[in-house]
Amino acid sequence: MAKKTLEKEGGIKKIKIKVLGIGGGGINIVSQIFKEIGKKVSFLVLDTDLKSLKKVPREIEKIYFGKEITRGLGTGMDLEKARIALKKDSGLIEEKIKDEDLLILVSCLGGGVSCAGSEFVLKLAKKSGILTYGIFTLPFSFEGEKKKEISQNAISSLKKTINSFSLLPNDQIFSLFPESTPLPEALSTINQKIASSLKSLLEVIFKPALINIDFADLRTIFEGRGELAYLNFEEFEENFEEKDLERLVANQFFPYTISGARKVLFNIFGGENLEISKVDLISSKIHQKASESAKIIFGVSKEKERGKIGILLLATGCKGMENFLTKEKKQKPKKEKKKIQKKEKKEAELAKQRKNGLSLQKEREKEEAEILAKEEVWQTPAFLRKGLSF
Repeated sequence: MAKKTLEKEGGIKKIKIKVLGIGGGGINIVSQIFKEIGKKVSFLVLDTDLKSLKKVPREIEKIYFGKEITRGLGTGMDLEKARIALKKDSGLIEEKIKDEDLLILVSCLGGGVSCAGSEFVLKLAKKSGILTYGIFTLPFSFEGEKKKEISQNAISSLKKTINSFSLLPNDQIFSLFPESTPLPEALSTINQKIASSLKSLLEVIFKPALINIDFADLRTIFEGRGELAYLNFEEFEENFEEKDLERLVANQFFPYTISGARKVLFNIFGGENLEISKVDLISSKIHQKASESAKIIFGVSKEKERGKIGILLLATGCKGMENFLTKEKKQKPKKEKKKIQKKEKKEAELAKQRKNGLSLQKEREKEEAEILAKEEVWQTPAFLRKGLSF
């Protein structure tokens, strides 16, 4: 599918971006993103669970699908049921996303609607030539191997249709927060982090700056297929040092860093007194961590908060994807496999021969025993054999 041609309004390209939440967990995150971003972009949520949709702010568009299949409930971990429900309302879903230039998909993988729904929407997006970026959370370890397997299989499938995506395992909260932290508070903090980074990314695209980054730059970074992405926004004091930048390139919310990233976009939000030495320090740190051959795009915008330097960092093609996929058993090379099969066949034949040889030996021994018995009988005189007496 060819790249979408952006609509023009008054000679200026009008960019359409939609944030889409799928399933209960994705809807919760999108609701929090909406509170942070507001109406700068459009919002849409999808679910079979009517109760989940009722909690969503009125301003967010909703699609309640599969009512005949699930009767207003979720699908549990039943992906097939979710797929059947999606087909019933496929036309409506396609109509709502077909004109977008960028689709930001948010979902908590592991459930039927979240996995099947993400897969379904991304196929529609690819068909329409829409640029796609996913933010996916992964289930807690205590939720069991089945849910983990479903999420891993989903990642393997989504990689084929999505451009780039970020992964945030729920287990990260156990190392990030004190043990006494309430669970809703911890999850809300992570959602807030996602919202803050997305807000900064949209500001970079839509607002004029000293050194501009536009949608064409964003497309350059996101283009590709199934790229692991890292999105982070951090603020620093104006007198920050190189060591402070570690939380920018290796944030604890992510189980991976920008190490080996092939494409990088970063934007500095600084005041009029932003020193070139600070720009050099930031760019050097990012360049050291990314791939040596990485394509890097940077911009500079007005400061967000007086006396603070903000940095937005987006990197794609990061290392670490293999940690989130189903571990496949290594297959032995064909030559080695044939050799093993030949050896096993030979051993089976030898065993058969040994078995046959043993049987023949037993038969011979039996025949010999019978012949000896007969010989003993005929060696006895006839009158003794017949019991005659004289």
